[in-house]
Amino acid sequence: MQVRPVTNEERDAWHRLRVALFPESSEEDHQREMDAIFADPSRYQCLIALLENKTVGFLEVGIREWAEGCATQNVGYLESIYVDEFFRRSGVGKALIHAAEQWSLDHGAQEIASDIGIDNEEGLRLHQITNYEEVGRSVLFRKNLI
Repeated sequence: MQVRPVTNEERDAWHRLRVALFPESSEEDHQREMDAIFADPSRYQCLIALLENKTVGFLEVGIREWAEGCATQNVGYLESIYVDEFFRRSGVGKALIHAAEQWSLDHGAQEIASDIGIDNEEGLRLHQITNYEEVGRSVLFRKNLI
């Protein structure tokens, strides 16, 4: 398996995986967010995992000024991660996270943080097996006013 930064030539494969992770996002949102990652590689990076030249996962990592539960500033942040269903529990997610941690260190971060949906059991498991410490939980509310 190879994990490395995505190239512009691999946008279609990255896009396919992004749509699988965020099916509710519009095409314009996907393109805008992907463009933003390419536009500032000192702040954001997309890493892809390849097996036999097939893109099987991606992770978007960035540097945030702060993150919940962190004591330092300029924190690495796992913005999104997705592994094709067939390749889950095969080490792809762990390899992507390890590469994101190294990218964050290389960009001056002393800590790395992340968030997942409260019902995302696979995401929780991946964070646990990669030694992430849970620092809090949120329940979000909304109400129609009309």
